Amino acid sequence: MVERLVAIASSAKTPEGAAVAAIREILDRGYGKPTQAHEHGGLGGGPIAVDLTGATDEQLAALGALFGPLAAAGAAAGGDPGGTGAA
Repeated sequence: MVERLVAIASSAKTPEGAAVAAIREILDRGYGKPTQAHEHGGLGGGPIAVDLTGATDEQLAALGALFGPLAAAGAAAGGDPGGTGAA
């Protein structure tokens, strides 16, 4: 596959756009794709608000099982296990 990309990139008959695409693929394979920063936040960059008032007991139990260990880890590290304090 890489040999084919090199042939495409180095051929004088290859259109410039295709050569650039082939070179990009070669570099992605050799060096990896550049990382992209993602930031998730709520309105105005604040915390993401989640309304659980309509959740059933079963749904709340599932969330507790999923996130409970994270809250416990936060408490041990001096974090905010309730998730209600300032960041």
